[in-house]
Amino acid sequence: MEIKGNLDVLRRIKSRRSDQGCSRFESMSASETITMSPYSSHWNVVDPIDASSNVDLPPASALSEGYEIVIHNISSFAISVNLDGGSLLQSVPAGDAYKFTLYNADTPTGLWHINYLELGVTGSTAGKFALDFFQHDFGTVVGDLYEAGPIVEGDHGKGANPIFQLFKYENQGSYASFSGTVLGVGATPTGNISIEAEDIGTALNGQVILTGDAATNVNDLVAAWNAANPTQTVVVLEGGTEVPDTGETISLSGGVDPSGDKLKVFAEEERVNSSGDISIRVSQGDGLDPATDGRFDGRVVVV
Repeated sequence: MEIKGNLDVLRRIKSRRSDQGCSRFESMSASETITMSPYSSHWNVVDPIDASSNVDLPPASALSEGYEIVIHNISSFAISVNLDGGSLLQSVPAGDAYKFTLYNADTPTGLWHINYLELGVTGSTAGKFALDFFQHDFGTVVGDLYEAGPIVEGDHGKGANPIFQLFKYENQGSYASFSGTVLGVGATPTGNISIEAEDIGTALNGQVILTGDAATNVNDLVAAWNAANPTQTVVVLEGGTEVPDTGETISLSGGVDPSGDKLKVFAEEERVNSSGDISIRVSQGDGLDPATDGRFDGRVVVV
């Protein structure tokens, strides 16, 4: 059948894949390069035997804008996905899958949007940088926004143009805490003391975080705990000047780990500076105000 009409329509028809399924390229030899075509499968599973193998995308100018292709690396090595001509577009870590979507086909290299495809709802692989953050990670308010970060490029290691996503735990969990009185000097009850873990979860449940000596106040005892336990720090919310009697102890309880899916959310502002450092701001208008009981505890995944 002869097709008449706009040449752009003809080109778009020709660029459609006949195979929308999955192709497998297993046991790729050392330094082998797989060159994709406009008709390659949508999902492509690759299994190189070493880190020197590559996947080359087809010339963008031979494709329609909106063309998508997935590269799923099932090996134990990272693999390079290159533009037409051989320059690196994205390294795909072992076990990860990335989707490449063409949004400008004016040149052979084109312009591509890159999405990391989460293969599960828990954890992260070595190929990603994941940072869990909590209420205390937010700095002072800027206007009506609270900022978490920066996540510096030296930590996430993904260069000056990182791709990142912000998640909120489906079930936020809770912080281990103590609220009450202990015996002060002379066996007189202190005023109310309130202490809370700075990180959400169960790690500090049952932990004795201070033992009184009848001379040191709560603020200083907590400071000593934090210095000795930098990954399990706590904060005094009330009663820091109280002095517990000798042998009086305070332990925390009630911490609950976050659980369930991590739900992608959008912050009021997500910024990357010229060095690749990431800052995230949230506001009460987003329902994520860290200054209220609706704490925002979540995870940033950088790929």
